[in-house]
Amino acid sequence: MAVRPALSFMLPLLVASAALSPPAAAVEADAVAETLRTAMAARGDAEVTYDTVSSDGADIVISGFKSVEIGHNDRVLSLPVIRISGVTARVGGGFIADRITFDGGSISDAGRKITWSSAAMRDVTIPTPAEVGDAADLRPFGSLAMREVELIRTGGKLVSSVETLAVTVGAIAGGQPSEVNVNAGGIWISADMMRGARRRAMLAALGYTEFRLDVSLESTFDFATDTWNMRSLVARVDEIGDFSLDAELSGIALGELAVSARRGAAREAASLDRLRMRFDNRGLVERALDTQASMMGVERSAFVEQFIGAVPFMLNFIGNPPFQAKLAVVIADFLRQPLSLTVETDPELPVAFQDILSTLATNRSALPDLLSVSVSAND
Repeated sequence: MAVRPALSFMLPLLVASAALSPPAAAVEADAVAETLRTAMAARGDAEVTYDTVSSDGADIVISGFKSVEIGHNDRVLSLPVIRISGVTARVGGGFIADRITFDGGSISDAGRKITWSSAAMRDVTIPTPAEVGDAADLRPFGSLAMREVELIRTGGKLVSSVETLAVTVGAIAGGQPSEVNVNAGGIWISADMMRGARRRAMLAALGYTEFRLDVSLESTFDFATDTWNMRSLVARVDEIGDFSLDAELSGIALGELAVSARRGAAREAASLDRLRMRFDNRGLVERALDTQASMMGVERSAFVEQFIGAVPFMLNFIGNPPFQAKLAVVIADFLRQPLSLTVETDPELPVAFQDILSTLATNRSALPDLLSVSVSAND
């Protein structure tokens, strides 16, 4: 799937829009605009300007807002109008706003451009410039909602779009949010976004030219135990299938993972408590089996039985015969009736990531037993 390039390009948009939301002041429109401008420029890698600022009743309106990031492919954030509502001054500087809208904006670099028709954040914090690199516990916004987000390549080709995007963020402590929920609906992705001619040819052979998917994430963080609970990550892809994941990780400092210098130590301290992955087939497996059967000039059922016969040999790389035997039976059941596949881990005690990585490197045949892995089909 070509979801990752689209989402990785949208990340600067979310970061930039989060920065635009740090708090606002209710009285002086100029002071609010200047705080916003200087906060966004505080990291020193962006030139931030705006044309005018005015009051419209109780709202503050900033026109012609632009941020040009130096050294980032000349990335440009352009917001024709920012409307800030319900602004109050924060103790210690900066502002809080009930709502900030920035409709009809764009963010672009040398090769791509993202546009959106409407965008709004609620419970927004506009920090002082001094807080920008230091305010780990400042929540940039409580919620973000966007509509009709489009990713366009140079030359005007639309390669991805998102009908709706909604993000909610809980209270932050130690740089980590207590809760993050994301819902992205009506994501359209062109098969052209797949890298590599072979992958694109494979998708064409399967009859895929574009994908429509919905993605949702529900996660919480327990500050007392440093436990991250990914309650649900689901991607529903039309005519392919539903991918779902839920996991619990303990001893993990999300804030440390965001800092490259401390990322290694944070990974070493983390453990896997449980993991569950599931795929519900909605057409992908039938297309793949029919394509292979057609290439071999046989019926699908005949190809499936031939493939099942080869599965035990294909699993020899695992090096764990008892687990391989169970897995071979599950794969056979799934291929004969491709409904769902589920993989779960249920170790008696949390397993350190460091132990998982070292086992993979030195004795991967022991990994299924280390994690108490189970696999099932069509349940």
